[in-house]
Amino acid sequence: MKWVRFVGSLKHSVFKAAENKLFPSYTLTVHKNQNKGDFTNIQDAIDSLPLINLVRVVIKVHAGVFKEKVNIPPMKSFVTIEGEGAETTIVEWGDTAQTPDTKGNPMGTFNSASFAVNSPFFVAKNITFKNTTPVPLPGAVGKQAVALRVSADNAAFFGCKMLGAQDTLYDHSGRHYYKDCYIEGSVDFIFGNALSLYEGCHVHAIADKLGAVTAQGRGSVLEDTGFSFVNCKVTGTGVLYLGRAWGPFSRVVFAYTYMDNIILPRGWYNWGDPSREMTVFYGQYKCTGEGANYAGRVAWAKELTDDEAKPFISLTFIDGSEWIKGVKGALKVRELNDRLMMAERALTDRDGLSGRPWYKHMVYGPAKYDEYGSKSFPGIDDAIDNAKRVKTKASWGLVQHEIWRVSRVIRHASIVLKGVLR
Repeated sequence: MKWVRFVGSLKHSVFKAAENKLFPSYTLTVHKNQNKGDFTNIQDAIDSLPLINLVRVVIKVHAGVFKEKVNIPPMKSFVTIEGEGAETTIVEWGDTAQTPDTKGNPMGTFNSASFAVNSPFFVAKNITFKNTTPVPLPGAVGKQAVALRVSADNAAFFGCKMLGAQDTLYDHSGRHYYKDCYIEGSVDFIFGNALSLYEGCHVHAIADKLGAVTAQGRGSVLEDTGFSFVNCKVTGTGVLYLGRAWGPFSRVVFAYTYMDNIILPRGWYNWGDPSREMTVFYGQYKCTGEGANYAGRVAWAKELTDDEAKPFISLTFIDGSEWIKGVKGALKVRELNDRLMMAERALTDRDGLSGRPWYKHMVYGPAKYDEYGSKSFPGIDDAIDNAKRVKTKASWGLVQHEIWRVSRVIRHASIVLKGVLR
């Protein structure tokens, strides 16, 4: 991995580059008119990125309806998708859980997503993710139709729309932040087992009869997952549960949220398993509207006190101080890039760092070098070589793990050294 390749035509040494603190990001454009952009569809822009991407790439998507199924692979991190407006920039597809895959088998809910995020540090702004499948009839089987699936850590969405019916937003795993988004669906249309904060979002139901806003999948008291809705509003049609206990330790909180009269008085459903009433965590805090009346709520839900609500109503819920600083809807992520430059310096001064307890996790054996400095980490190199040899899903998962491990170690190095090699 040649970090310096991404600096473009700059030919200075890694030591001088380190002074820049951040690699410059670059921009690609997607336009329906091939003469006005770099690409005519989003997936081609994603495919053009390096196999292992470690710099912020902003993909500006011009107005238009992009009828395509988009997948961002696990190792293509630091991608920003920025539309011209959620009303005018739309990516849509129409798969359901029962749509045949390439082998003729039902693809399942996970693979039905119109847009799938599998890489960390993803950002989306001012764009709509849509699954065109209509609201299913009551009792219909296999009609789960995901508009957006987020299966990676540190993902954030600003001013976006997620449109679908059953299972619109698969908030699958990782820490996520949704700011000023519009999410529309009918049944379990925000579901998964992520740790997510929804701030200032409009949640709108299009249920014909009975529906549910959330189905949170926390499976153990040891899992640090859950959904928190802060300063949101819930509107729409039909009658809704605030949540159904998909996981036995499901955790959902609504705070400072307006609820229309579509919310069932009982509020929550135990998924047909009374034992879950002892283990779920469902709470409300200072909500308003006819649907927020707590008088009819199930006994196993909570009206939170100030102290009980505090962990759920700020960015600390998703460790946001580590990776988000919101300024007027913009995401300020302290990029991995400057830490990679720190690692470049560390690799050239092993004597100075070998005594540090975390150093052994960063580098063993010689790194590869060129005229610009070191260009690889042996652990990642070995994992890639192994994956190319055995060609299994697990082996490529190991590559992702090695990249994650190095990024965590470099982050720690940056904190310990405070930007200065001692």
